[in-house]
Amino acid sequence: MFGKFKEWKSQKAWWINRFTLTLFGFLLWMSCFDRHNIFAQWYLISTVDRMEAEKQSYLDGIEETKRLKIEIDEDIEKFAREQYYMHRPDEEVFVFK
Repeated sequence: MFGKFKEWKSQKAWWINRFTLTLFGFLLWMSCFDRHNIFAQWYLISTVDRMEAEKQSYLDGIEETKRLKIEIDEDIEKFAREQYYMHRPDEEVFVFK
């Protein structure tokens, strides 16, 4: 009985010891069960990417609004006629698309 145990003990892999098992347990805990696990980090990274894209779209919107404000300041009557189809009382407006 003990002969087979000694034979098995001598044949087991050299890396199976308490340190590697502890390291494996620690990595398993950190990757799956900890509050800052791999899935939480992936979610946070995707959130940051989404927010950066949102920030860029807002910056593009700000630039467009600044351009529109400059256009309005240059000729407010032209802007009102083109955007809101405003006209004087004695005029007729025809819109071609």
